Amino acid sequence: MKSRKLTLVWCAFFPAGNGPLAAATAWHGDRWIWGLYNRCIAYVPVGAEMVVRKTFKKKRLTRHAGN
Repeated sequence: MKSRKLTLVWCAFFPAGNGPLAAATAWHGDRWIWGLYNRCIAYVPVGAEMVVRKTFKKKRLTRHAGN
């Protein structure tokens, strides 16, 4: 997977996934649900993407350093 593909996946996540879920929790009216999603759950994909990207870059740099 190329870095550009990771970026495209990440850019698609916000308008297609995170945005509607964040809006739905706001429109629902329950502050506890809003807080749970926007202060906790929404950070899980952010952290996962960061780990995947860092792992990918590390493998890529290691591979290119040997050449």
